[in-house]
Amino acid sequence: TLGLVASMLINIVFSAVKIIGDFIGYATSLSMAMLFDPTTGSQEGLISKFLTWVVIILFFETGMYEMTLVILVKSFSIMHLGSFDIFSYNGIQLAIDEIKRMFSFAFAFALPLFFIGFIMDVYYGYGTKSMPAFSPFVITFQLKFALIFVFLIFGMEVFTETFTNYLISKFQ
Repeated sequence: TLGLVASMLINIVFSAVKIIGDFIGYATSLSMAMLFDPTTGSQEGLISKFLTWVVIILFFETGMYEMTLVILVKSFSIMHLGSFDIFSYNGIQLAIDEIKRMFSFAFAFALPLFFIGFIMDVYYGYGTKSMPAFSPFVITFQLKFALIFVFLIFGMEVFTETFTNYLISKFQ
């Protein structure tokens, strides 16, 4: 049961990163470029796959895998085998709270990039209204894509620190 709970928490963290990648994929119009992931049997966006690899590297670089093993060892000294009662905890409320934290983590990181894409769309809409002969669709995708990726690269340090703190808070 303890292994199930620990794996659920780690899966929630990685799901938050996949949601961030999906949001950025929608903002950059890359949501149509999907890759088939044979490990999960689902399709995943390019940015989502990239951020998942970054998070896996962070997971091993920061030593979080060691922390999961230490927590597993400490859990046996806190609760002896056979003494854990799953019904004594409010598991549904715990899962709901973790999913709320996952979505707030995903929205907090992806919202500025999504907002940049929205501002670019409004700007190009205004440009086509004010200058009907100007066709912004020639450069809309490329400029929007480049601008969001520049901000994604600048925000990668913030992303890594936030992810590490988010993962550490899971195990406290």
